[in-house]
Amino acid sequence: MKDYFYIDYNNQQHGPYSALGLQDAGVQPDMLVWCRGMNDWAPAGSVPELAAFLMPLAGRSGGGTPPQPPFTTVDANQHAQNMPPSCPDSYMLWSIFTTLCCCLPFGLLALYYSSRVTTFYVHGYYAKAVEQSAKAKTWCLVGTVIGVITLGALSSTAFMGFLHLCI
Repeated sequence: MKDYFYIDYNNQQHGPYSALGLQDAGVQPDMLVWCRGMNDWAPAGSVPELAAFLMPLAGRSGGGTPPQPPFTTVDANQHAQNMPPSCPDSYMLWSIFTTLCCCLPFGLLALYYSSRVTTFYVHGYYAKAVEQSAKAKTWCLVGTVIGVITLGALSSTAFMGFLHLCI
């Protein structure tokens, strides 16, 4: 999936966004867009992959010279300098452990938020992905602590019962 940048009517650059994310951002067919692999900025309506996602023209056109594309041109052996941030940790393994071994209700909440991290990241919503990651971590921690406390209470109760039988 490509990450797109666009220039609004105030000549401000925004992005990265997925194609669907551009629609959510209100990009119009006459706004300039760019993604890796494009030589220059182009009207969004002229990009075939975006045509199905765009809303009708608002009757406005952007003026001025657009800023340079956000990625530098590099050789095949080099890495791009302005790469998007990496996907936040989903805590999926910890969520599964919490669900199976510690506390089912909190583990299920952790699993729910863990599963949403990658989905938001892939669709270009990095801030939401970070938020879901933090919620998953919180519920994993709560579930693990409650599970450990419960295990400690059950162990001490069982030990006290064993001592009672021995006396």
